[in-house]
Amino acid sequence: MPADKVIPLSFNDGVEGIFSDKEYNMLLDTSVHQINAPSAWNLGYNGSGIKIAVLDTGIDDTNEMLFGKVIA
Repeated sequence: MPADKVIPLSFNDGVEGIFSDKEYNMLLDTSVHQINAPSAWNLGYNGSGIKIAVLDTGIDDTNEMLFGKVIA
């Protein structure tokens, strides 16, 4: 968003907050326990039938981790 649009947007009643972009790097060896995933797994939650969408301004479509996973 252009910087000159941030202040006018902040006065919109439907806007709860405006935050700067942040980069997050989550690794399964630490994040699984940070969110207490084993407790959810023990209750029978495993993520089956759940779809996750990530809206972003762009991706590195040459990243091998994304191969076959990006549908649009």
